[in-house]
Amino acid sequence: MGQKILLFLLISAHIGFVGMLIRSPLKQQNKKTHALVVKTIVLKPSSSPTQKRSLTQKKTPSPTPIKPLVKKNPSAIKQRGKSLSTLKHTPQEFDIPSSILKQLEESIAKIEQKDDKQCKSNAIVTASLSSKVVVTPAQEEPTLSSYTASLVKELTQMLQLPEYGEVKIKIKISPAGKILELLVLQAESKVNKLYLEKHLPNIVLPKYNEKVTLNNEQTFTLTFCNVL
Repeated sequence: MGQKILLFLLISAHIGFVGMLIRSPLKQQNKKTHALVVKTIVLKPSSSPTQKRSLTQKKTPSPTPIKPLVKKNPSAIKQRGKSLSTLKHTPQEFDIPSSILKQLEESIAKIEQKDDKQCKSNAIVTASLSSKVVVTPAQEEPTLSSYTASLVKELTQMLQLPEYGEVKIKIKISPAGKILELLVLQAESKVNKLYLEKHLPNIVLPKYNEKVTLNNEQTFTLTFCNVL
């Protein structure tokens, strides 16, 4: 009896297990769902012909009106230029009191007198200005007249004062004609003074003649100036 019950239980368990195995794939098949595909279609609104026409009308610019050319008459331009020139050149007349005119005349007369004086003095200076030099010996000894003349001639030919103004100097000359000492006693022009101090020592003067003097050295006081 007990064995039969066990066999029945085992058989029923096997049958139930087999039934479960058969049902499970069916359920899985029923559970599978199909994926949906949605296609979106966008409809473009068709533009009305009235809108297109309005757009085209807005884009086309309006034609600019052409201004007519106006030719100017050359005669009118010349007349206008002449009128302007006459306006510019016409002097304006002013009424000046007689007292002011007298003062102006007196001041002009004074200025003219001053200008005349200056012109006269300048004319004297320019007329007396020359490239030559005058050498005036001072305290000349009678025995040295011939040598002094040759000395003056030599200095006149070799020197050219740069400007107007006297310069008085004292020089000591050796028998060979070389200047041993030079002393400026008086100078009205600094430029002439510097010129003589620079150039005189480099000049070789005429030698002494035996008949002129027996001294070894001779001193001369000379005044240099431009020709008046």
